[in-house]
Amino acid sequence: MAFPISQKIDTSLSTIIKASTFAIGLGSFLGCFIFVIYCLHLNYFPTGVSAGDSLIFIIIAVCFGFFYCVITACLLSLGVCISYLILNPSLKLWRLIRQRLPLLDSTTTPLEFEFVKPNVIHWMLSLFGIIFIGGFINQDKTISITLIPSVLLLSVLWTYLQENATKRYVLLNEPETRENCLNLMNLNRVKYLFSICIFIFPILFGGIAVNTLEGSMRFSNLQKGDSYILVKPPYSRFIPEDYKVTDSKYIEPGYTTFKNINVMLTGIGQKTIIQFSIENGKPLQSFEIPNDKITIIPAPK
Repeated sequence: MAFPISQKIDTSLSTIIKASTFAIGLGSFLGCFIFVIYCLHLNYFPTGVSAGDSLIFIIIAVCFGFFYCVITACLLSLGVCISYLILNPSLKLWRLIRQRLPLLDSTTTPLEFEFVKPNVIHWMLSLFGIIFIGGFINQDKTISITLIPSVLLLSVLWTYLQENATKRYVLLNEPETRENCLNLMNLNRVKYLFSICIFIFPILFGGIAVNTLEGSMRFSNLQKGDSYILVKPPYSRFIPEDYKVTDSKYIEPGYTTFKNINVMLTGIGQKTIIQFSIENGKPLQSFEIPNDKITIIPAPK
């Protein structure tokens, strides 16, 4: 039975509205969750955040998703290229040695695993992967202990995912039997499992969770980074004199101007969070200032 055109349009609109409502709700939830995790990282519990900030939470979720997907794609591509250039020859050498040693060849299981050949996109993204890894390691030297093995693990998962795609392609071109359908279902489950692992492994085991959070916050313009700030009393008395500026063009009556202050969070809630070091070599200290007591001027790049 064919439905009238008007009813088809109503059904389509209803589907679009439901999908949009779900997407907005999911984006708000994810953005709120990411925002709370970031605030916990700052040891700060926000006040004055209303339900009207849903749009900001959606922006946070979109920025985090975009930023993290780009990082994951670049790290995956770097792992694929490294594995093809270094690990594949090593595996071939091992197989050659095993063939020349009969005793070793008879006591070991054949190893036919081979990493996939990277394409042009992999080579291009791998260059950005090197930049990302260099930036991460520059901020935290110990991150290489987890990040580099995570990159190689991504290449292993990608190789298995490509092998899985080949098997699914073969089954899709074979007769539709019960056994083939069951095998295809199993391969689809494995595909989803590998895809999820590729997406979550860098942030769970790569040690880049904090860097990704801060990157997405900068991308959404909620973190300003090093900036000039104009602060009213009494909050200006708690910032070290080393940061004070007396000859800057950013000077206003009633304000004290400071430079090189890391603005970690602003634009949401009733307070702005800044970070500075009390003494050289000491960890950065977070400080809360009400929004009506501070003016932020991002430092020129």
